[in-house]
Amino acid sequence: MKNREGFDHRVLIVDDEPLNIEVAAAFLEELGAIKIHYAKDGESAIEGVRRHDFDLILLDVNLPGMDGFEVCRLLKKNPKTADIPVIFMTAEHGIEVVARAFEVGGVDYLPKPFSGEEFKARVKTHLRLRKTLAELREKQSRLADLSITDPLTRCCNHFFFQTRLKQMLEHGKEGWLMRVHVGRLEKIDLLMGYRKADAALREMAAILLERLYRSDLCGRLYGAHFVAMLPGRKRAEVEEIIRQILQDVAEKKLLKENAEIEIVAIRIHKGDTPVSLMRRSNKLLLRKGSRLYLIEE
Repeated sequence: MKNREGFDHRVLIVDDEPLNIEVAAAFLEELGAIKIHYAKDGESAIEGVRRHDFDLILLDVNLPGMDGFEVCRLLKKNPKTADIPVIFMTAEHGIEVVARAFEVGGVDYLPKPFSGEEFKARVKTHLRLRKTLAELREKQSRLADLSITDPLTRCCNHFFFQTRLKQMLEHGKEGWLMRVHVGRLEKIDLLMGYRKADAALREMAAILLERLYRSDLCGRLYGAHFVAMLPGRKRAEVEEIIRQILQDVAEKKLLKENAEIEIVAIRIHKGDTPVSLMRRSNKLLLRKGSRLYLIEE
């Protein structure tokens, strides 16, 4: 996939000999769609990596000042640059040099003078591997997201919410638990169809996600029931959040005209468990009656 500059990959060549840079750059250009950067010493290479995201680094061993081994060691020490593949370039072919190159984190080495076909084959292989690993990470990230997310509302699912709530309670954190119920959902489903019922749930979820902070957590328990964990909040803040949610609901025609939104909030006490909090909040929902919302200390 090309980036915004129209290149598939970005490669850094680090060498203090201009001729070596020219030869390496010429071979890279033959591969096409590669943005080439240069550095003539270790310090410049480190600075360049801070400014750009590279897919591959071609690193000379014998550099002025900091040598290539030390540059590689520093790159691998930094979590932000540790996964960038480094191919060493060296005129020294001794086993000690090659072993040291792999020891400090290099993925391959290219002997000087360069052989064009070997150079291009090794570079192409590692760029392909880099792309494959990036695609795998993206797929893993999507799968991980799917495993904790309710597919309809994009809130976290019941299992993940309960896990995070349990962790919060185990760490003794104070806060509030808020329950939101979209009442009359069955009527919407019966009279307007399941797509409208799903749309009502998505609208409610969007309102909750918009009004809560990043430190909060919103989940869908089941059916028309949502739950939110509000760590470290004061009662006045919770009341303001509820008022904002109800105001947003009043601006949504589908929810305003067809649903009945019930909101309750309970303070989390020391010794509470996920089960006890759900029981307390269920009882509060039953007691709410015609009130807009109900809060219990």
